[in-house]
Amino acid sequence: MQVTAQEKVDNVLKVVKTASFEERVSVAELEEKEVNEFLDSILQFKSYLSHLSEKLYGFVLKSEEITWLEKSEVTEEILKSVNDLIATISDLYASGLKKWAIYSQSLKDSGIATEEIKDYKKALDELKECYQDLETVFFKNQNTAVDTEINDLLASI
Repeated sequence: MQVTAQEKVDNVLKVVKTASFEERVSVAELEEKEVNEFLDSILQFKSYLSHLSEKLYGFVLKSEEITWLEKSEVTEEILKSVNDLIATISDLYASGLKKWAIYSQSLKDSGIATEEIKDYKKALDELKECYQDLETVFFKNQNTAVDTEINDLLASI
């Protein structure tokens, strides 16, 4: 059974929306006590960060597939879903960045999980680039008649 472009977008959107909600809730609930509990269980914390990074990298890979949709497959409904996906990924990035800042600040001088924290930040950066790419591909690279006319005018100068 072949998955339609809309189903691909909807599947990625659903997964990212769930993760975004979980991240937002966890950032809101994060307190000093929880940070101290992380320090008491360093190995679990490292594993947790590695898992988060892997999840983010997975979202990036799935979302990159969407940038390769054929123009003929892209309907207004898909554009609306992609717009929702961009907003959701952006929200996930913002929540993750807050979490990263808390971890970095709390552990900056301890040497605990420094590599995992760096990798998490790299994964967040990839996520940011991902939603920016989606925005560029679907909304900023739309050559309208006006864009073409302006480009022609500029070229003639």
